Amino acid sequence: MTSFWIALQFLTARLPCPNIACDDEKQLDRSALYYPLIGAIMGLILIASGWVLEQLTPDPPSYC
Repeated sequence: MTSFWIALQFLTARLPCPNIACDDEKQLDRSALYYPLIGAIMGLILIASGWVLEQLTPDPPSYC
């Protein structure tokens, strides 16, 4: 689980996560395995927020 938090810290500098110092090179190597998972989580968050914003905004007027 430490490798997950290391990858999250590296890929998302602004999200709050536990501050884990990475002294072990093996943990740093294993954290790269979590990069696709974190990218998928971030993508799902962006898709969900886009869908919510789309539902909250009114339809644009039709000029045709």
